[in-house]
Amino acid sequence: MANIWNYVQFNDSERPKYTRYELAKMVIEKRSQLGLSTEEFAKKFGIETRLLTSIEAASRSYNVVMYKAISKILDMTTDELIMRDKDNLASISFRTKDLNNDIEETVKMANLLFDEMVMQEKIGVR
Repeated sequence: MANIWNYVQFNDSERPKYTRYELAKMVIEKRSQLGLSTEEFAKKFGIETRLLTSIEAASRSYNVVMYKAISKILDMTTDELIMRDKDNLASISFRTKDLNNDIEETVKMANLLFDEMVMQEKIGVR
């Protein structure tokens, strides 16, 4: 079964650390902490107000320009912003000690479906 994970360089159980909604929330929180208007905040970080509004709305997929602006705002590298989290499947406890291919296949499929949902959210598929 083909899915988006066949076309990106992610491993099983690996997904983006931050969604665009999480990044937008972090930017909004930073602006709120500084007590600045959208215009003041954009000027402080040398970005267009329109770009900041688009980042905070998280209404479309982020592009390189947006990631660079977020990087500047949050004082994080772009590498940190696009980091991946990897699940530790070794911590999954089954009720049986016996190896069971059906259980392993079910967990693998559930994880694949979850990864697909996260990636679609990340790229803005609705």
